[in-house]
Amino acid sequence: MVVVENAEKEEENLLKPRVNKLKSKFGGQTKNTEPTRSDYVYDEDYYALYFDRLYARRIKELQ
Repeated sequence: MVVVENAEKEEENLLKPRVNKLKSKFGGQTKNTEPTRSDYVYDEDYYALYFDRLYARRIKELQ
C-alpha cells in the first residue's frame, strides 16, 4: 500500500496551486495559479490521469 500512498501524494502535489515566485522576486504581487491541462501538453495521455483523478486508482489496480 506504500506505492498507492505515494501515488496519491504525487497526484495531490501535481494538482495543488502554485505560487508565481518570479513576480514576487521583482516586486510584483504573488499569484496562486491552478495547474491546467494546457500546462502539460507534451504527454497529454499521462497527465490526463492526474487531472481526471485516475492516477492513484490505476496504480492501485496494478497492485
